[in-house]
Amino acid sequence: MFRRIFEFATNHPRSTFRGTMVFLISIVILQNYESTSIDFLFWTLADSPKIFVILISMLIGALVWEMYRPASFMALNKH
Repeated sequence: MFRRIFEFATNHPRSTFRGTMVFLISIVILQNYESTSIDFLFWTLADSPKIFVILISMLIGALVWEMYRPASFMALNKH
């Protein structure tokens, strides 16, 4: 049985990678589904799942990175 699994994994690396990633992402989602609240200055967001807080934080971080990245790379290329 393990030999068949190993043969499938070596013959189909993309499918194996996708399946592994889906499995790991589902574990992260299930572990972070409990509710939490966020306090920001005078604003409070209550009872939102942790996974949404994590994803929104990642999205905001990516947007900030994309806004400031071109300026830093253009400064490096001028020298």
